[in-house]
Parts: sequence; structure tokens; C-alpha cells
Amino acid sequence: MTIPSFMTLVLVLEGVFIALFPFAMSLTSFMALLILYGMTAGAILVLFPVLVLQYVDYSSQSVAMACVGFLSGIISFAIPPMIGHFRDKVGSYDGMFYLTGGVSVVSGGLWLLEPIVVKYYYGKQGKDNDSDVVIKNNFKSLDNGTEKKPS
Repeated sequence: MTIPSFMTLVLVLEGVFIALFPFAMSLTSFMALLILYGMTAGAILVLFPVLVLQYVDYSSQSVAMACVGFLSGIISFAIPPMIGHFRDKVGSYDGMFYLTGGVSVVSGGLWLLEPIVVKYYYGKQGKDNDSDVVIKNNFKSLDNGTEKKPS
């Protein structure tokens, strides 16, 4: 399974699990959903370094990882106002779960566009063959700095 298809699958499943939280009326169903959500969130979390390695130049990877953490922190400032809005204005937290689940599903859908974006960004190797795409190789050998093929 390719990384874009895995990210699509995991993000869509995560969104579905989040949207199902309001329907978990028993402790057992809530814990089952929580475990499934945790598995999908964990799978995404461990893929961040892999995504940075694949899509960011070698010299900029440390800055890219710092930006991932920084943006996660900035986005977390929006969580308390969102919770307050749903508590004060809506009167129920259910919409918050539907909203965040929907955002996750849409994010998964955006990963379907990744091959198109890669083709556009990196250009085509041969004008006659649409499947040939130039992709940089960030897998450097630690021994002598030469490139080696990923396995």
C-alpha cells in the first residue's frame, strides 16, 4: 500500500470513528471507539517523519519537523474556543465531533490528490510517457553521503 492510499484510509477511518463518538452510549462502545481512534491517530503520528523525509529536501527536514510541532501547537489554541462555542451556543458537543470527523475525512480525501500534485510539482521526465515522474531521493547513506536506493 502506498503512503497516499494509507493516509487516505487512516484519515477517513479516523474521521468516521470521531463522528461515531456521540453514538457511544455505553462504556464498552466508547472504549472500543477510543481504541480504534487511538490506533488511527497513532498511525498518523508515526508517519510524520516519513512524510517529511519523502516530501522535504534533506537540508530543510529539521525545520520542517519543527514546523509540524509549531503548527500543532498553534492549532491547539483553537480547541478551547471551539469547545466553548459548542457548549454555549449549540448546547451539545455532538456537532464538534461531527465537525472534526468531517475535517479528518476531507483531509483523507485530499490525499487522493497527492499523485496529481507530485506530478505537477516535480514535472515529467519524458513528454511522451505520463507515468514517468521525477522524484528526488532523500535516502542518503550515512557512511559516505552517497545516495542509495530505498528498499
